[in-house]
Amino acid sequence: MRRLYQMRNQLIRGGATYKSSVNRDQIIDSANLLSRLIPLIIEIMLDHPDEAWGEIYYPVVGTRTDANKS
Repeated sequence: MRRLYQMRNQLIRGGATYKSSVNRDQIIDSANLLSRLIPLIIEIMLDHPDEAWGEIYYPVVGTRTDANKS
């Protein structure tokens, strides 16, 4: 998981750029792994809604419907 996080940081922070050959194989491998892993994680979480999954880092502050009520 640390390696996947490192790949994410390279993409987000510009270490792997558009059409660059640097790290391309690792990025492709990471994307393939995550495309299989993320749906499994979501399925597990949906199957266990009462489980404590930790704090929500970016909780919903409000919705358009909530804003119309005030």
